[in-house]
Amino acid sequence: MKRIAIIEDHPIIAAGLNNLVAATWNASVIEGFDDIARFDQYQSYNKPFDLIIADIHLEGANTLEWLLLQKIQHPKIPIIVYSGSHPWELSLTKKNFPFDGYVQKNAEIELLRESLISIANGKIFLPDHLIWEKPNFLNQQILILTKRETEILMLIKVGKTNKEMAELLFLSEFTIKSHRQNMMRKFGARNIAELISKTTPQE
Repeated sequence: MKRIAIIEDHPIIAAGLNNLVAATWNASVIEGFDDIARFDQYQSYNKPFDLIIADIHLEGANTLEWLLLQKIQHPKIPIIVYSGSHPWELSLTKKNFPFDGYVQKNAEIELLRESLISIANGKIFLPDHLIWEKPNFLNQQILILTKRETEILMLIKVGKTNKEMAELLFLSEFTIKSHRQNMMRKFGARNIAELISKTTPQE
């Protein structure tokens, strides 16, 4: 039986991860932590976990640096990085990738399940769609949008509200907002009008 740690500071996402992990891995213990200090405190009194799934963007913490330290201290414990970013946005390279898996937050559930199965079989999980090199031009940047982000961007451009998009795509408004924020960050847009402008080909 395995012991798994989920480090995620959004309760709804953490609950979803917990359910998926429980259904995929033969885990006897699944512990959730909303910050790395709580994890460190817990681990100081308990034996090491068999798998760590960690959000790379925890508020008020340099999670990437902390995860690197975890990998150095416990090299045999697999770590799946769970992020809204592509690796190049975190200055991570494929050649020297230090962890065992990388899954984006807006990925399909099946992709996360596939990552868990791969790790359980002792394999590294790095999906082909991940962007490792920083794009040089705007038209290359458009390629970093996921299928879901592209759908939402199209709906934004035709004037749909968050609520309308959520109903059309069978998602929560929270998920829609998260995708919008991710796209604005990718394109360096300060607002929706600027996002539309930066993703519309110039004549």
